[in-house]
Amino acid sequence: MLRQHAVVVAVLALPLLTLASPAAADIPVPDAAARRVLDAAVRDVEQAHPRYHVDLTAGWFVVATDGSRAAHAKARAVVTQAVRSLYLEYFEASPTAPLPTFVLPNAAAYRRFVASVYGDEGPALGNLGFFDPGRRLLILNHGPGPGTLAHELVHPLLRHDFPQAPAWLDEGFAALYEHKTYRDGRMKPFVNWRMRHLRARARDLSLHELMTSSTGDVYGRDSGLYYAMGRHFLMHLHRQGHLAAFYRAYRDDFAADPTGITQLERVVGQPLATIEAAFWTWVERHR
Repeated sequence: MLRQHAVVVAVLALPLLTLASPAAADIPVPDAAARRVLDAAVRDVEQAHPRYHVDLTAGWFVVATDGSRAAHAKARAVVTQAVRSLYLEYFEASPTAPLPTFVLPNAAAYRRFVASVYGDEGPALGNLGFFDPGRRLLILNHGPGPGTLAHELVHPLLRHDFPQAPAWLDEGFAALYEHKTYRDGRMKPFVNWRMRHLRARARDLSLHELMTSSTGDVYGRDSGLYYAMGRHFLMHLHRQGHLAAFYRAYRDDFAADPTGITQLERVVGQPLATIEAAFWTWVERHR
């Protein structure tokens, strides 16, 4: 294996962290012991990649970029804005270990880096980016824009805040961050390219089927439909002002309501069939 592979493993083997409780409307702050571990992770990445720009960002993301300082600053800003918005409205629990985040400037650099870590498995990992939960590692191609970086960083944070979250919610929530802006620190999502897929398959998947889907369903043959519907249903809830309340209620009552349907009906104040009818009406307006 190339040098990068050994370094990534070394970073991931660092001790687990204890982070201070998140301050209201801000990013959780590592305590002194956690900060020492995080600083060690930064030094390890700097030593392994001396030409990369490396900084601890938004608490626990060890952001390493292969490019200009301006590009590095932009990547850090993407991470900081997204993380701040997530803790402002949705999340409470914090990660417990560093999250190495390698941001490459284009597809060629991305493929080289992925190959150095995963060898022959690299080509199967696409050209945009991913979060590897086993290695606690994010690798991104920043060439197409910031959407993939914002999407992928949601995954490790959501998994800490809501470990039992079903795949449709995990992917739908992350996909919200692909195309958005921020107002007063809060994320405001826009319709994106996934809406075309959803409209092409309109009503092929019911809301009940989405909310009772398995991991195999979401990552299977119709993954594009599950991603598209998950994203835009959550966006619809956001537009109605219900997303934060639904997310927190579902997370906190998961043991009693593993599908989230009961909490959704309670938060919205309507039965599932009425909620679904309103959602498809909203989708039809976005031609």
